Amino acid sequence: MHCVSWSTGVICGSFKLIYLRPLWLHLGANNPRVGYSFNNTIIVCAESIRDLVVIVDSGLMFDAHVNTVVSKAYARIAMVLRGFSTRNTILLRRTYITYVRPILEYASSVWNPHLLKHINALERVQRHFTKRITVLRNLSYEERLACLDVDTLECRRLKADLILYYKIMHNLTPWSIDRYFNTTVHSRHTRLTDCKSYFYISAHFCRTVVSK
Repeated sequence: MHCVSWSTGVICGSFKLIYLRPLWLHLGANNPRVGYSFNNTIIVCAESIRDLVVIVDSGLMFDAHVNTVVSKAYARIAMVLRGFSTRNTILLRRTYITYVRPILEYASSVWNPHLLKHINALERVQRHFTKRITVLRNLSYEERLACLDVDTLECRRLKADLILYYKIMHNLTPWSIDRYFNTTVHSRHTRLTDCKSYFYISAHFCRTVVSK
């Protein structure tokens, strides 16, 4: 259950203060979806909400969010290519990194996709932009990225997750490691290797397992 916003009207002097309507988001397929009310007013249950730009749905699939950021990124690319007549590689690379890529990466540690359709949809945006640079048009996607010295979006999301894990584990954030991670240490022995200790981290919010 997630409370999104609150709404009521208050008249104070010549000003009328209006707050947003309250919404509830029930998380999980097995959620009983209990109804709520306040002051005899039924609080609406939403299927998805926007919280700090990220669109969260009841199934935590983030379909709407991925579709939204992809559409915004394509629109921003079109605006950039209309606004600049030049196809200079250095200028377009800097423009993409400044105005387009942040749309696709904002708060990615919250919604980092695990479905192939979402991963490909996001990556197609970068494929599309790099293809529009004239001197790189006939190169493969990997070659275009090498010429521009940029990583795939999937790789950048992985790096963002690992940086966040590092900060949490070294107390560089206000979040407790015990709240967000399951950590286990155990030994493994096979016929081909000596006994070694393995450290596993399982992060609930990103469906991620890291080992060393």
